[in-house]
Amino acid sequence: MTTQGFEGIMLADVVSTGLGRKFSKVVPNLHIQSTVPMASPFGASAFPGASAQRLSLDLRCADPKVRSLFERLDAWAPGELAENSERIFGKKMSLEQVLAGYKPCLRCKEGFVALLHTKVTFDGPNGTTFWDHQKYKCPPPSDLKNCAMLVRITVPHLWISSGSFGFVCNLESCQLVPEEAPVQECPF
Repeated sequence: MTTQGFEGIMLADVVSTGLGRKFSKVVPNLHIQSTVPMASPFGASAFPGASAQRLSLDLRCADPKVRSLFERLDAWAPGELAENSERIFGKKMSLEQVLAGYKPCLRCKEGFVALLHTKVTFDGPNGTTFWDHQKYKCPPPSDLKNCAMLVRITVPHLWISSGSFGFVCNLESCQLVPEEAPVQECPF
């Protein structure tokens, strides 16, 4: 069972993996592409002992189109999750309870540009692809800190873990933009 929602997407019934992870697939996947370069103030990171192949990467969300989409997603999700809490979480939850567990895609602090929490994957069939400013495929930079790039983001599912939940924002493709080069149209 699914429910129609934000931007025409639906949240599917929850699935558990063999490792005990739970998720609700976003159908169809939500895709957005930036038109303004974004950069990470911290670079890619993972919890100690976690795989170095899939890392968290917070990006300064300077693109108004991208920021608007994720602000609307973060505003829509808690109400939708509270309304469908029995199906998604297996128990009835109030809006306040959902808000206490929901991890928004955008992290906003007064006086700072909002950060978009994404995942970058360096290996495998679903790995993030990197492109140079001349539209040629290239290896990822050794350090993503303050690396300006145009990005294509996919939101494939809602993750659920120990009372916390939020949307996964995968970096599908990144076009590296040197500071001195003009912003070019993305190759994808």
